[in-house]
Amino acid sequence: MRIGIEAQRIFRANKHGMDNAAVSLINALALVDRQNAFFIFVNDGPDKDCLELSDNFTVVSRKASYAAFEQFHLPKLVAKYKLDLLHCTGNTAPIRCTVPVILTLHDLIFFEKNPLFAQGYTYYQRFGNYYRRRVISAVLKKLRKIITVSSFERNRILGLFPHLNSNDVRVIGNAAGSHFMADRSEENKSAVLREKYGLPGEYGLFLGNTDPKKNTRDTLRAWQIACKKMKREIPLVIGDVDQQEAKSRMRFSDADLQTMRFPGYIENKDLPAVMAEAKIFLYTSRRESFGIPILEAMASGTPVVTSNVTSMPEVAGDAAYLVDPYDLNSMADGFQRVLEDEVLAKELIQKGLERVQSFSWDRSARELLDVYTEVCTG
Repeated sequence: MRIGIEAQRIFRANKHGMDNAAVSLINALALVDRQNAFFIFVNDGPDKDCLELSDNFTVVSRKASYAAFEQFHLPKLVAKYKLDLLHCTGNTAPIRCTVPVILTLHDLIFFEKNPLFAQGYTYYQRFGNYYRRRVISAVLKKLRKIITVSSFERNRILGLFPHLNSNDVRVIGNAAGSHFMADRSEENKSAVLREKYGLPGEYGLFLGNTDPKKNTRDTLRAWQIACKKMKREIPLVIGDVDQQEAKSRMRFSDADLQTMRFPGYIENKDLPAVMAEAKIFLYTSRRESFGIPILEAMASGTPVVTSNVTSMPEVAGDAAYLVDPYDLNSMADGFQRVLEDEVLAKELIQKGLERVQSFSWDRSARELLDVYTEVCTG
């Protein structure tokens, strides 16, 4: 088979969850398949070393806007390399394509709220959601298979588009990368990272951004409530959020920010050690299709507090403390409980290390190959 995989944004320096998932899945495919010919279509960027590929993989890069790359360049590349199928990994696909198309549809958030009028989004996020919505509406009936990452999201897709054949919507889960297995013996590396990111002696860790679904403002407020209840101010390290944004968009005062640390983007290669040093990891989003950081923290040996909504209970199982992300007191009580109850924290760590064994990029790659074969031979 000659298989094309569109993973446009994986070469950018500050990769998001979908992009890191695509990198892990492509690298896993390279380990389990040495026979088929793969062509990885990417938008050019600085992080070219993220892929570790075998000889049957060819990387084809272009420099273009996301929509132009997908709608104009990609169909030409499909024809040039005489592909048997195209797999698009990021929620969208070319409207016109001459070969069968498989789409990884991570979520349907852009269908749940009007992309042009939803509150709390930047203009860039609004345009991206509008583009996704228009493209999915155009390509949905043409897709040969839809892959999503959780049973929760599969049910959402089938509920919103009841005309779809349920057999054509498959769940292939994500996993944590092998580099997230904690190694607390690297004291020198820990010291370097503490200096690089300005990490305090003890801290909680939260990875958020300005997307309203990440629940960043209320999570930070709940942390303040928890610290007041405990009568101790434990610093909260907040990745991917700018301190100025916290002041202007989330309306935190200088006094509020004294117990918060804003190191900016934490590189994926550094994240395992940063997670392993944290006393607690917060993933209190209001909407996720999967939630890879839950597994990454568990693999790093850190107790996790996450939300009791959407896909997060499915991923966490009984290995995380679940809270209501719409209730400040529920979140604050959860943070306090895990921070003060050492027995509970150790139990969550042990259960987390066991839970991550249920997810594997190797297994996901093999399941994906089965879908490729089914489409090409069906």
